[in-house]
Amino acid sequence: MSRPKKTLFALLTITVGLACASTANASGPATHGRGPSSTLQARPASAATTEDPNLAPYPKRDVVLRLKGGGTVTDKPVPLDITGEGDRPERINLVQEALNASPGLDGGLRWDWKRSVLVVPLVGPMDGSAPVVEQVKSSVMAAAKGLTVEFQSVKYPRGELEELANRLFSTKDQWAPGLSGASGGWDPEANRVLVSVRNNSAQLGAWADRVKALNDSRVVFRSHAPKPSSGLQGRMDDFRPWAVGNWLSWSGVGHPPTPDNNDCTGGWAWRKWTTNVYLGSTAYHCVWDGVSAHLTWYAGEWQLAGKLYGTAVRTHKGTDSALLGIEGCQCYAPLVWVGDSWTEDLRVVAGLKTSWYIGQPVALSAVNSGLHVAHVKSTNWDEDGYSSVAMYEEVSLGGDSGGPWLTTMPGSGDVVAHGQHLGVSDDPTTGSLFIRLNDISEKHQASVLLYP
Repeated sequence: MSRPKKTLFALLTITVGLACASTANASGPATHGRGPSSTLQARPASAATTEDPNLAPYPKRDVVLRLKGGGTVTDKPVPLDITGEGDRPERINLVQEALNASPGLDGGLRWDWKRSVLVVPLVGPMDGSAPVVEQVKSSVMAAAKGLTVEFQSVKYPRGELEELANRLFSTKDQWAPGLSGASGGWDPEANRVLVSVRNNSAQLGAWADRVKALNDSRVVFRSHAPKPSSGLQGRMDDFRPWAVGNWLSWSGVGHPPTPDNNDCTGGWAWRKWTTNVYLGSTAYHCVWDGVSAHLTWYAGEWQLAGKLYGTAVRTHKGTDSALLGIEGCQCYAPLVWVGDSWTEDLRVVAGLKTSWYIGQPVALSAVNSGLHVAHVKSTNWDEDGYSSVAMYEEVSLGGDSGGPWLTTMPGSGDVVAHGQHLGVSDDPTTGSLFIRLNDISEKHQASVLLYP
């Protein structure tokens, strides 16, 4: 891939976070690919214009975006609304609010994007013989203005199956001691909890026996052929404060990113609750080298020595997350690259999403695969011990690990953060996976950094 030419900017001086300029020479020049002399100067945290500590004390967005992005006009510009959903998620949320009044009947709505139909499963008959079901159907239709609705009769409520899936996969060592390699979770289309194991696993029979021994009609067992691309799964020349979605190189020596290298993608910026320090992030499996979890990462640049991005300062295996930092520097910003590997479309991070409906479109913007939209299949999928949100489609490549899953706001194009990329499921009916940000927040006692 040939590298696009950059448009040089005039000298701009901005004020960002706490002082980073004093450490620039130790980890890389203050002049970077997006401008001939971009200087970062100190600004005390007290200078923030908001009392919300999760809103970073940065200058106006037009200033920072002008400095860090917009250098190349691409042939395929990234639309402001990357999923094309407009206000449909808000309308579907109104339907979910109507269902919340009757949790015992809510079978778990899902958006069928192929047919543009909102499927609403309910526990009970659909023939009009159950007044309570008819009342819920009327409430749904009153809330579903502008949406095509299809009702289905199911046996079990969503909440019951989600609770069962969470309990089963968090206690596998108790009901399936010594066994490993199973994935699964609540399957909304089957209205059951799925336990899936590779058909070439030496433990296949043992898993089948353990699931049968549960004697629970809500749980189904399935074997599957392994996918060759399954597994846990680095933009190119950013400068401090680092944006989300950068290509990270553990070696510090730049080389062209490929699906076969061992690089990863920079994740969301975080604020520690106890110290108010800003930290970057990526996946735990990116920083774990089998001995320690404190590897140093660089924002690599093709054919140019890397610039220090950060060293792992906090890790948590269960959420596959690692927070990265540089001592004495608020080096991470609530800005995210949206687009392909060479994108210069930089957006501000303005919101956070921690719940989803089945079929909801969410996009991955990572360094190797670029920008792709997928649809939520399960909100509590367990993959080899990692609790994640699973997508129907497989849209990721090696090197995307740690990268951002997101949507954008219609009109402004500002980004809403959804998750951190984990990898690809081994289950053949399940695609890419991401970790919920509220789970990472709880384990690290930190909040996603937002732009004011």
